[in-house]
Amino acid sequence: MRALSPESTPAFASAERTPELSVVIPFYNESPNIPPLLAELRETLDRLNLHAEVIAVDDGSSDDSRAVLAAAAAQWPALQLVVLPRNRGQAVALWRGLAGWWLRGLTVAVLLLAIANPSLQEEDRAPLSDIVLAVVDDS
Repeated sequence: MRALSPESTPAFASAERTPELSVVIPFYNESPNIPPLLAELRETLDRLNLHAEVIAVDDGSSDDSRAVLAAAAAQWPALQLVVLPRNRGQAVALWRGLAGWWLRGLTVAVLLLAIANPSLQEEDRAPLSDIVLAVVDDS
């Protein structure tokens, strides 16, 4: 599996129909959380019958997050991996996922892992993620 970068051109960019939804998820040292998150996301997208793409941005993780994401992408064609060579922070990772040519969906969902961002956690319960939606208007 080859990670996406601004210099590479994906074979899928023109070959597939436009996804209804793009999901962008920045990751930093999240390797144990990746499999259950992606499994739940894939199950949800399948249940909703959405044609979607998932853009996973590895923010220079020092654990095996990149390898876990690459293995997942090899098993799930909708998952694309964007790799930042070093940790730049959640905002930059999110921006890279949203600003790249790889983002093709008509609607964009952003998942921010609460584990990586304590400000998203509630006092008694840490949700797996929060979702933010944006609609792309080409007019």
